[in-house]
Amino acid sequence: MDETALIRRALDAAGYHDSPTTSEALASCLYDYADAGVFRNLDSEEVEDLTVKEMAWGLIRYCK
Repeated sequence: MDETALIRRALDAAGYHDSPTTSEALASCLYDYADAGVFRNLDSEEVEDLTVKEMAWGLIRYCK
């Protein structure tokens, strides 16, 4: 799966259907989830260290 399709799949799974298919939108979505405490082992500073694939797959797995 190419990166754009992976980002779109993750954003759709998270309910961010209207967000643009960009790595910035994906990171913003993940920040929202981290700030809400969904990923208890991940704070907003650590999001910056994740790759696009790590962010996307984390959201996809959680939102299944």
